[in-house]
Amino acid sequence: MYLLVVTRWVRPGYDRILAPITFDKARAPRRRFADQWWGLADVVVISVFVVVGHVNHHHRLTAGALTSTFWPFAVGWLAGTLSVMVRHRAVTAPSSGVAVALITVAIGMALRVLVGQGTAFAFILVATAFLGASMLGWRLLVRIARR
Repeated sequence: MYLLVVTRWVRPGYDRILAPITFDKARAPRRRFADQWWGLADVVVISVFVVVGHVNHHHRLTAGALTSTFWPFAVGWLAGTLSVMVRHRAVTAPSSGVAVALITVAIGMALRVLVGQGTAFAFILVATAFLGASMLGWRLLVRIARR
């Protein structure tokens, strides 16, 4: 048995208190295969989105060109994934896929604006549809396979 100490807020304006929480490793849920590869699946989805976009718009397929398109969405994905994990939700749950996809697109587009890359309305719609369908899609397939 492990003892984990975390801080939690009592009331706004008051000091934090330490609350001991016990964690029994034997009772922890068994990690399934999908729970261990979810990060790779989402990164593959973002990579496919970037490559398909570059091919369809006849852009160069160089490492620099692909990276300049990929990194804003990767940062958004990381923020979305962390927000789901902080709320103690299963990252493989379909609702988590929707949250991660929306946060990925929102932060990805915001970062593209900050660095002067294009954010046409049609691009926002395509990014939302593709990333949303793909990130939600593999999670739904995992859910169906687990039944």
